[in-house]
Parts: sequence; C-alpha cells; structure tokens
Amino acid sequence: MIKLLATALLSLVATTAPVAEDGIDFERHANGFALDHNLVGVDEWDIDFRAILEKGYAHVSLGLFEVYYPIPDLQDSKKAATFRGLCLHVLDMQQLWLDMLKPETGKLKQVESDLKLMRKWVAGWSISKLGKLDPKGEHDLLLAFKDTKRYGEASDRLQASFLRGESLGMAREEAQPAPLVLCPTRKEFVRLVCYAGLVFEEERDNYWADDLHTWIEGRIMDLRVIALEYADTERAASDIYGGSPMNVRREDELEQHVIQRAFLSLLQNYYGDRMDPALAVGLAINVDIDLFGKDHARLEGDPRGNSTPPREVFVPGGNPDGGFLPPLNADSHWREFEGEERYLTKLSQSQNHGNRSDQDTQEKLESFQLIDDAESNQRVIRAPFLGSPAASAPMPPADFIGDYMEFFRAYRTGFAQFLRVEAGSSAKDSAKRFATLMTTLANDEASRTLEEIVPEVYDGKTLSSEELGKSDLEGRFLRWLKDRK
Repeated sequence: MIKLLATALLSLVATTAPVAEDGIDFERHANGFALDHNLVGVDEWDIDFRAILEKGYAHVSLGLFEVYYPIPDLQDSKKAATFRGLCLHVLDMQQLWLDMLKPETGKLKQVESDLKLMRKWVAGWSISKLGKLDPKGEHDLLLAFKDTKRYGEASDRLQASFLRGESLGMAREEAQPAPLVLCPTRKEFVRLVCYAGLVFEEERDNYWADDLHTWIEGRIMDLRVIALEYADTERAASDIYGGSPMNVRREDELEQHVIQRAFLSLLQNYYGDRMDPALAVGLAINVDIDLFGKDHARLEGDPRGNSTPPREVFVPGGNPDGGFLPPLNADSHWREFEGEERYLTKLSQSQNHGNRSDQDTQEKLESFQLIDDAESNQRVIRAPFLGSPAASAPMPPADFIGDYMEFFRAYRTGFAQFLRVEAGSSAKDSAKRFATLMTTLANDEASRTLEEIVPEVYDGKTLSSEELGKSDLEGRFLRWLKDRK
C-alpha cells in the first residue's frame, strides 16, 4: 500500500507532570506494543494502522465513527462498562448534530430510526460478553455478537448516510469514517504512539517527543487517539505509564473529554480547515453542555487543578503555528457555574467590570476585565476576538494569560450559542440560518471558509470587523451580552 502520511499531534498538555528521567526509550516501548499485537517484523511499507487496530482492538461502526478499544482491557468490567457508555454518547452526540442542522431532505426519519435501533443494541451489550471477547476471534462487535441481520443493516445505512451527508442536507461523494481510538491506560496510549514513531520514520519527530508521557491525545494518520487517563502528576519521574483517573473531580469528565474530541473529529471530517477553530471549540463545548447539562471537560482554557489536560493555542494574538503557555495552579473563577448558562453571565459580568466612565457606548461593549493569577490586579482587553480582525491582537502579560485563556474559552462558547439561538430575527430563524451556514460550508464547491460564507447567510453581515457594530455578528453578540446579567 502507499504509505499514508502521519499528522502531527494537535493537542499537547501542560508541562506540570515530571519529566521522564534520562529521556524515554521510545523504541523499547514501541517494541512492547509490537509484541503485544504480534507485529514483529512488520516495516512501515506494510503498515495499515486500521488493520492493526482491527486485529487487536474491539471495534464498532457508529454512524460517522469507527470506535476502537483494546480487547484485553474489556476483561475489566468497569472499563467495559465505560466503553459501552462512551459508544452510547457517540450515538447521542450524532442525534444532537441532526437536531442542530434540522435538515429538510425527507430522509431524516430513517436515520433517526437507525440511531435509536443502534442505541438499543449498544445499551444491550453484555459486560460479561465483552469481557469474554476472543482475542483470536472476530473483533467487529456486530460479527462477534452475531447481530448482523437487523442491527447490521441499520449500522450500514447509518454509516452511509452520515458519510454522504445526505440526511444532513450535504452532498459528499467520497468520505471515510472518523476513527476514534480509545486507550484506557497510559501504557496503551504511550506504546501505541511510540509504535507509530517506530514504523513511520519520516514522521518520527511527531511521535517521539520528550513529553509524550503527558499527552492525552495524538494523531496517527487519520486516527484520533484519545487517552482515557491523565498523566499522574504525583508519579515518579521514571514511571511514564503512571495515570490518574479523569472522573475523580467530576463524575462525567472522562465522557465529556471523549465527546468533545469526537465532535471535533466530526467537524474535521465534514469541513476540514474551512471551519473557524474558535467556533469549532465553542460548538464542541456547547455539545457537552447539551448532552450532560454542564461543562466538565478540560478542552482549552487554563488547565488548573490536579490533572494535565491540553492547552490549545487558538487565541487572538497567539502563535498561529502552535506553542505552549505556562502551567498555573488554581481553579478558574470562570467555571463557577460549570457552563450551565453557556458562560454568558460570567461574560456579561466581565464586560460590565471592564467599563470606565470615560468610555463611549461602543467602547464599553468591547471591553472586558481580566484578573491576574494573584487576583490582585485587573486589566482590560478589547474586542474583536473572532475572525481575521483579531489575528493581530496582542497577548496580555504572563500573569494574566491564565484568565485570558479562560475568558476566550467562555467567549467562543457563548458566541457559538448566540449563533444557534440569537443571530437571526428569532429563535426559529437563528436555528435555520445556523443550519444553512453549516450545510453551505460543507457543500461549497469553491471551498470558502466559514468567515467568507457568513455574509451570504446573514444578509451581508460579516463575522467580525475592526470596528464592531450592528453590521457584524460579533458586534451584535456584544450587545446581546450586555443584557445578560
């Protein structure tokens, strides 16, 4: 086969975990993975990572997604139950996506029926049966459980519909499923990534990184590999497999962690780099709030606390090529209400606190207050924060960066909600325009970006502008925030 290029890791974690002593023996860990999965003697030209996963991992087709999970870990009943629960959430997230787009193609009824049927099938998986899955037998769960007739037909229809996008008002001729590889232990995650570096020599630097033992997500070709444990910050520096459960602080943090990344994979599958990254993150956070009622995931923002989640860098004034921000050590006041009201109240409060008596009305709308790490000093920042007008925005001083990251995370979450419910003339019109924006972006033959398509959908209004006002969506969002006390 033609070797597929491996892509670089998208999300890295804060450097709060101890550095591995004397570096990581990447080759040894890669060989351990190869031995576990009977891959000795295979070179890079023979590697088909999907085939590797299908050989050693249980896998199941769930709409747009192919979900993989290592078979030996299913012998642990708690891990098997977690896997089943995550698969149910993946299905629920896709139903939510259908609800958000409100397609009018006449084919939604069959898709929703298939989603319900597949959910019934997954909910009925026997934990003991999962634990007894034969490592040398069939690993496709539809075949392993001999449920290929009724459920197999529903699974095939569901995957075809999501891939083509027809039930979503989209039209795609060629598309591949979005693979999610779930690694329940740090050991499985680290060794899998090490193995990718072993066989893909030209891309080795993307995998054999000194801080690999702290990553919680990686990419191997088109595979999104997700760790289901944080790196244990209390472990010995020589222990690169030491993990910390994600649900210690909040019972659904692991589930939200996976679903947010799954939703980002969905957006990547349909839109590629045409989707604005700030809106993508805002939508992903909103999806978790829709499904779980609150926001407990650590996607972006200031990773304070006892875990080591990723720090994204899609922020105004940030390095467009990626980079790192310093780790901090306390919980953020921004998450006081856990996203219950989409952070709109906190944003409105920050907007009010950023006002001065000598400002005109527009300046007051654009101003937001940050506090430093010591919570003793304040700083005012000014919109725009979205789209190309924000590309050259300066970063605040280092002691305000944590609060800035949390502010921007809340800001994009609130703006994504604004698009869904308020950007049109009514709630109904807003939902319709949002669906039109998403389908137009997917179907656009000229591959225009979201920012380029916004004026077509919103009667000439732009996404943002250097002088914010009623003629752009960000300016309207700022006015809407003012009344959210």
